[in-house]
Amino acid sequence: PFEFIKEEFDPKELEDSVFDFLENRCYERVSYTISEVVPRRCGEKLSKILKIDPWQTLLQTNGLVFSEKNNPIMYSTTYYREPFIRFHIVRNRKY
Repeated sequence: PFEFIKEEFDPKELEDSVFDFLENRCYERVSYTISEVVPRRCGEKLSKILKIDPWQTLLQTNGLVFSEKNNPIMYSTTYYREPFIRFHIVRNRKY
């Protein structure tokens, strides 16, 4: 929200790290993010933006970013496709 911004800024600053922007212009330091990973089909709208086949599968992450004061300060949605990201899960059985 605009009310988080405490200082004037150059719009070009938004092309760099959003975490740096939050710290330098909003005085909020990111502590952690809770993310949900969702597999999905690209679809027509995203296929035009990403220039990929609309039937290609993607991993979508929806993340809620929290400050050091444990306040939610940002929500983001990010899309990943092969070969740019791959997740591995290690499961351990306790005896």
